[in-house]
Amino acid sequence: MSLIQETREEKRRRELPGFRWFAVVVIAGTVITSTALIRDAWKSGKEPAAERRTIDVTGTAKQRVKSDELSWKMTVSATGRDRAAAMRRLSTEVQALREFLSAHEVQPAEIHSHPALDDTEDAAIEDVDGTGASHPKPTEFTATMVVEVQSSDLPRIVRAFNELADKPERQIAVDVEEPTCSYSGLATVSEELIAKARHDVRVRATAQIAEVGDAHLGPLVVSDLGSVNSPELGTASLANCVNGSEVVATARGTFTIE
Repeated sequence: MSLIQETREEKRRRELPGFRWFAVVVIAGTVITSTALIRDAWKSGKEPAAERRTIDVTGTAKQRVKSDELSWKMTVSATGRDRAAAMRRLSTEVQALREFLSAHEVQPAEIHSHPALDDTEDAAIEDVDGTGASHPKPTEFTATMVVEVQSSDLPRIVRAFNELADKPERQIAVDVEEPTCSYSGLATVSEELIAKARHDVRVRATAQIAEVGDAHLGPLVVSDLGSVNSPELGTASLANCVNGSEVVATARGTFTIE
């Protein structure tokens, strides 16, 4: 019985060093592996990432629109020795202008008068009391009124404008401005053109990548909502009223190159 126990203890002692060596190797290996992972992680964090290649593209879409709303302003002026006289004469001039417009097919409902304004022109005269002081004295009053025609019948109003603008012998003291025209459907056209401009961005980008070769168009990473420009609309110009105006939409996008 004792011999058997000694044999087992000796066997256990003989095997124990091997177990310790194996454990040390495993632990040491774990430490080495962990250190290597930390070193590699630190190295990858220090190294800069590869620069991403991108392409910037601008797309456009255009459409000419025909104006359907018109605003035409005329400024009537009248002078007098006092304010009352100037206002009376102004009223006469405005009535004469209204009659002229009505005779040229402008409807009364299309004619609008803005509030009248007045101004004075002063001249300094010597004081008669002998003090040497001078006092301003109004010598002339000027009254003005803006008469505006608003209509959606552009050809008819343009004919009336030409009649008034081409008559230098007219007796009415009126300053005639060119009509300002606009397009009521501009909001709808703008949305459609922006969608087309954004589509044009991708078409142009695809074409440019195809020219380069050995590359593919990646995802869109930056884009704008698009913008619309129509400088001709809303400006006083008879040509824009007659010929229409061009509306231009622009969009921009940035794609990655793969």
